[in-house]
Amino acid sequence: MERVLSLIIGYLIGAISPAKIISLIKKQDLKESGTKNLGATNVMLHFGKVLGLIVMIFDIFKAFLSYNLAMVIFDELPVCGLYAGFGAVLGHVFPFYLKFKGGKGFATFGGIVLAYSWKLFIILLIIAVSLMLICNYTFAMPYSGSILFTVYVGIESASIEVTCLTALIGLFIMAMHFENLKAAVLGTDMQVRPFVKKMFTKNKEN
Repeated sequence: MERVLSLIIGYLIGAISPAKIISLIKKQDLKESGTKNLGATNVMLHFGKVLGLIVMIFDIFKAFLSYNLAMVIFDELPVCGLYAGFGAVLGHVFPFYLKFKGGKGFATFGGIVLAYSWKLFIILLIIAVSLMLICNYTFAMPYSGSILFTVYVGIESASIEVTCLTALIGLFIMAMHFENLKAAVLGTDMQVRPFVKKMFTKNKEN
């Protein structure tokens, strides 16, 4: 029961969509252009890096809050933190009030990693961003982050449940970004380095 409640708590928190709120204020449907999802990247593409960064931080915080809230409520069952974090990812990706169409969940996944270990979060962030810039495609970030987090927890944790749940979360994140991987293979996905250069150029011009 504690696990189910943790999932529900996380889902309800994760379903809060700052990207949708901004799209309503700006009167532009993010699901009709760009990456066509309610995530930080699409907000950045349409409304600039400041709002994109705000959305990213908010999405990370959703899982971070869910994880720690479950840890407090169900303090005798630490794995509930991961269940709540996964619930936040599911809520972000499948918000019930938006016809179950949200973002892809990577920033929210980052909140799970941050809650698990802030040091690990920084290390994986540096590795993931570096690999993304080297590969020049976005899929490298969620794939490397998911795989490395799963491997780390598998080595560090003595709990089979924790390891399996972490692997499930990682596989889910990779599945959500599979289209990015396919597009990268075909050479049709958005390239990262030109996008970053464009964002910094805009900043200098402003």
